[in-house]
Amino acid sequence: MATPSNYLPGDEGPEASSAVDLPSARTLIEKAWVVVLCLLAAGFITYGYLKRAPVIYASTVTLKVEEQSQKILSGLQEGVRDDGERPEDLKTIIETLKSRAVIERVIETNHLATDPRVVEPEIQGILSRAKLVARVSDLIAPRLRPATRLIDVTVQHSDPQLTEQIANSLAREFLQRRFEQQISASESATSFYRQKEQELLETIKTLESLLQEFKKNHPGISEEEQAILSKQIGELNQRIAASEFNAQSLDRDLSRMTGLGQNVPLLVTMPVVSADPTVSAAMIAVLTQENAMDLVKRDLKPKHPDYIKAQTQLAAAQSQLTNAVLKVVGAYATKLSAAKAEEQELKAGLSGLESRRRDLDAAAGEYGIIQNKLKFNRELYERIVKERQVTKVVQTLNKDPVAIEQRATVPERPIKPNRKQVMLMGALAGLVSGLAVAFGLAATDSSLKSVEQAENFLKVPLLGAIPQMKELQSSDSSQVIMADPRLVAGAEAFRSLRTTLSMLGPVNERRTFLFTSAVPDEGKTFCTINFAYSLAQQGMRTLLIDCDLRCPTVEEYLLGRNTESPGVSDYLSGKKDFSDIIQKSQTENFCFIGAGTKSPNPSELLAQPGFKQLLTEALSHFDQVVIDSAPVHPVSDTLLLAHRAKTVCVVVRANKTPRKAALTAVQKLQKSRANIAGFILNGITLLHRSDYYDYSDYYARYREKDHSPAAPAPKAANSGK
Repeated sequence: MATPSNYLPGDEGPEASSAVDLPSARTLIEKAWVVVLCLLAAGFITYGYLKRAPVIYASTVTLKVEEQSQKILSGLQEGVRDDGERPEDLKTIIETLKSRAVIERVIETNHLATDPRVVEPEIQGILSRAKLVARVSDLIAPRLRPATRLIDVTVQHSDPQLTEQIANSLAREFLQRRFEQQISASESATSFYRQKEQELLETIKTLESLLQEFKKNHPGISEEEQAILSKQIGELNQRIAASEFNAQSLDRDLSRMTGLGQNVPLLVTMPVVSADPTVSAAMIAVLTQENAMDLVKRDLKPKHPDYIKAQTQLAAAQSQLTNAVLKVVGAYATKLSAAKAEEQELKAGLSGLESRRRDLDAAAGEYGIIQNKLKFNRELYERIVKERQVTKVVQTLNKDPVAIEQRATVPERPIKPNRKQVMLMGALAGLVSGLAVAFGLAATDSSLKSVEQAENFLKVPLLGAIPQMKELQSSDSSQVIMADPRLVAGAEAFRSLRTTLSMLGPVNERRTFLFTSAVPDEGKTFCTINFAYSLAQQGMRTLLIDCDLRCPTVEEYLLGRNTESPGVSDYLSGKKDFSDIIQKSQTENFCFIGAGTKSPNPSELLAQPGFKQLLTEALSHFDQVVIDSAPVHPVSDTLLLAHRAKTVCVVVRANKTPRKAALTAVQKLQKSRANIAGFILNGITLLHRSDYYDYSDYYARYREKDHSPAAPAPKAANSGK
């Protein structure tokens, strides 16, 4: 059924004329060459990168940070610090591994400043120390293994031997530095206690000498008065000395605490801190929770509720220990102030007692003072000796928790570039870029490619789909394919077109057919000629009229040249009669009328009533009349005569005709009252042909079975006018 003349494709809304379909998979397959080119380009780039990229080796040394529980000194009841490193301590270790102090030791030990593998010979001696340290630091990458207490220190360089050398040297120098720091702290404590011991020994000797000398010089001192005053002054002196010692100890301990900051593990090593009942209780609680945690770790997994509960309890105990230690540290400043105030108060009291004693017997008082000072210094000496012994025991128990778990070895294979990964990424990049370019090219292609796409966009029926025929690409190919056994698929497509048009209405009502297109080179003339031949093969007297007066090609396609014989223009201008312009062909029932002599005003000729008379005469002598007209967009010729044909067929070239051009052509024809039957999709490829219209396989098998191969026919392609 014909489309109504008052219907305009595009009346459905703006989307119908402006929408751009997304590329389909089969459209992208046509652009496969783009993907191949991108893959080749990516391959060349990848190859160039692999040829130029430096080869990098990596060597790794592994450090293990052991977790140590709290130890209690037997017999001394004093805590030893917990060396179990916490997460923040592990991070500190990682940062220390790349510290300038450690790296400078590595540089010195391995003579890296003069090693051409690290510093180019031309800049040796010029490169600053800071830049050298930064260069070596860039080679080192320490990393904590997740959920472990292992630290992997990786060194990367183009020389495999150098990576192993630096990695092992870094681990040794780091551990040596930690050992030296521990020794230095231990020696400082021991030196302090020995110095105090020596001072006290000298004081004791001096007091003993003074006491002996005093007895010798004052034999007649009243022992009763001396005893009373000496007892009071002695007690006060003892308190003053104790206060002084207490203030000194507090001042010394507070200085150490201030130096340690909030480092709880080191603060706990101080006896004054660990002796605090709250701290001792918290330390015992931490030890208890750690033991419980060890049991839980053996039996349960980390996600088990009891495991998480044990972790929480351990963290709470550690937090209580931290708070208790910091509370003791905070209280020490107050204690020091109170001790100094007490010392001043005791000294004031002592001054009063001494004044009293001078009134009684200055000599007796002096004797008691010397005696009490001697006693006090002896007690103080014994206490300092005991503290030095405790410190020595603590140092023995404090083993460094960091040790080398696995030494670095010379790597056998490089880690960079990873050839498989680079090639895979290159192929992937080439594929993605190729698909993107192919997608872009397909998306920007505005031509109509498939039957479904053309039907959906033009909103007019499909009359036939003419397949693309490679046999027509040769220069000697004939434009008439209806009798060529090699092109049975194309011939059958025109027979199907003939059948489709015959079903539009009674034959006597549809005897004139007009073929046109939107733009030139869409195969309009090719379709017109072969459709006319198909009618003639059916036994109908068929006349083909070339009404493309500006660019006639019917004679050229049928006779091999344009003879400019009398034709349409001569008839319309009154120069020739109908019988003078008819040309017969070698095909039975087939005649044609050429365009005739070139005319300067084709539009005026076609607009004259003479064209209607031409059709009337033609129909009186022939059963069917087929008109080849000019394209719609370049000229207005077709719009002047389209309404005189009973059936108008619009030829659209697949993968070439712009969709908007085709749609506009259909709209112009409908506005000119043309009886548009539908469109013919010419040159459609197998990839874009639906199964409904695909006869090629069937007829190819039919031809191979029942027909022998035919010789090539004369020239042309279904890509012409």
